[in-house]
Amino acid sequence: MAEGVIQIRDLQFGYRVGMFRMAVERLHIAAQERVALIGPSGCGKTTLLNLLAGILVPSKGEIGVDGTCISALNQEDRQDFRALRMGLVFQEFELLEYLTVLDNVLLPFRLNPILQLTEAVRKRARALCDEVGLGDKIKRYPAHLSQGERQRVAVCRALVTEPKVILGDEPTGNLDPANRDLVMDILSEYSESSQAPLVMVTHDHELLDRFDRTMDIREVAA
Repeated sequence: MAEGVIQIRDLQFGYRVGMFRMAVERLHIAAQERVALIGPSGCGKTTLLNLLAGILVPSKGEIGVDGTCISALNQEDRQDFRALRMGLVFQEFELLEYLTVLDNVLLPFRLNPILQLTEAVRKRARALCDEVGLGDKIKRYPAHLSQGERQRVAVCRALVTEPKVILGDEPTGNLDPANRDLVMDILSEYSESSQAPLVMVTHDHELLDRFDRTMDIREVAA
């Protein structure tokens, strides 16, 4: 499998509790491709993202990301793979309240020893904060940020590791139109310059023309 490519073959997944089941026969996302996942709440969009991230493991089938079959890795190796290759923007931000903006952006380097925190990384983190309009807030704590500002911190954290794949669960959902467009510009430009696929859940249909492809999860997953 080529670098940056995402592939799913014969996937089956179901939660131990509840009736939810997902089956994906084939899915291919190319390097640099920007894909929007749409569909009503509860249809499996976040579940698919978590499978691609290796947070969830299918009961059957293969998930390949950036040349690696992540569904065959053990939990520790999947965690290392995420740290090295993936940028994730969570719907709930997942910021630590006792850390400043800058330290929240740098959190992946403190959580996983496979990543090395260097002065170049610190410089990149500050530059990302500047790009999203948080350059004057890097010493603030999440309690003193708006929802939109917290969302932008999460986006910076996803990109600071220079990932090969970007996965976003409504990363613009809490942003006003101007900041929504700014974040989309940053994600799209990063995807293009690094050839990283961008897979993003969104309910904002005004954004769909920013993507190369839109997939309704109800048509992808039986």
